[in-house]
Amino acid sequence: MGVDVRADIKSALEALMGDSRVQKALDFLKQDEAATFEELKKLACIPAPTFAEKEHRSPAYLELLRSYGAEDCEMDEIGNVWGYVNGSAPRPVVMIDAHIDTVFSYDVPLEIKQTAQDRYNCPGMSDDTACLAMDLSVLRALRYAGLRPVGRIRINGAVRHEGEGDLQGMKAIVAGNAELDACFCAETLSRPGAIINTVLGVYRYELVFRGQGGHSWLDFGRPNPIQAACRFGAALSAQVPSDNPKTTFNLGTISGGTTVNSIPTECRLKLDLRSVSAESLDKLDALARRLVEEAVEEENARWSGGERISVEFIRIGNRPAGHTPDDAAILQVFWRASELAGLEPFFWPPLGTNGNVPLHAGIPTLSYGGGGIGGNLHSRDEWYSPSFSAQHAQRLLLSVLAMAGLEGVSQPLAQILQR
Repeated sequence: MGVDVRADIKSALEALMGDSRVQKALDFLKQDEAATFEELKKLACIPAPTFAEKEHRSPAYLELLRSYGAEDCEMDEIGNVWGYVNGSAPRPVVMIDAHIDTVFSYDVPLEIKQTAQDRYNCPGMSDDTACLAMDLSVLRALRYAGLRPVGRIRINGAVRHEGEGDLQGMKAIVAGNAELDACFCAETLSRPGAIINTVLGVYRYELVFRGQGGHSWLDFGRPNPIQAACRFGAALSAQVPSDNPKTTFNLGTISGGTTVNSIPTECRLKLDLRSVSAESLDKLDALARRLVEEAVEEENARWSGGERISVEFIRIGNRPAGHTPDDAAILQVFWRASELAGLEPFFWPPLGTNGNVPLHAGIPTLSYGGGGIGGNLHSRDEWYSPSFSAQHAQRLLLSVLAMAGLEGVSQPLAQILQR
């Protein structure tokens, strides 16, 4: 399915393409491909577990931003890092973002191994390190060609994206920056040209079932927290969630008890609920809560001894769903920029990205595949290829200049077009 790009957006991008300095920057991105890959390899070998980014990778990325001429560079208290390419006006502010953290702990070796021509294995090399390197390449191109935007371009490295990080880095950025006018959030994917215009909503909970506990023989007949959790799991697995819009549930972990011959005092399980629809997600959330309460009631009713068990819902994740329509200016800009960079744009299936947060806040946002291509994400067999990395950087540069404006060439579309 294609997108019918408006004439005024096409004209703005044609004006950019006709500028000799923009062509110089685009050519630079081709020439810079090898240097970008070398920088990616160095970044990929810097550990960045979620919640520990500030120890190593965040300060390293901050220094790279400074070394390539970014202005007003900062790192906040949790490790978010950013710098600016300042223009002639304070607005609009157009942000390009990639997340700094990976899913891998310190005990996972970060070694780059070439497994085929133009294919390399290293945990976290694709997700999302390749996009960090791409954004640095765009910064270098802007400086090399002497391109000064009308507004400001913010190069952003966000922390706490993965897992129970729950997009905390991006949440802090959006909450503290009321001036953001457009956001481009990158994830390396397995096909070039991908655009993510629908982001998944996710609710995550830790459920804590608590009871009196006791001896498996002497106190038999007391309600059992693990058994209550199992009742909930069985009831949830019997549900048939919506296929349209797609909605899913998952019990990811369960723990509790001390010995095989003890009635446990506690059982904990973690629940993941997802949907492309905020309404469907809320309905599933309400259903899950009802099933939990019913499971506890059934376990308490089944046994007559001891104290009743209870359950606590602890929210550990909240990622709002969102959608960028085909007629949104930011999507149309990115679609046409993709074509001009020699890519075939297409819509990737719904995915959770840092873009969930600014999109929910009403900021024009687009998520996309960038930095090359990669696969087997979140596994030790994660692979990366620099194929199409220059084209990905070129379409990002064109899109950012179109939205922020370029002095003497084009006005910022982030301001003159309706969101």
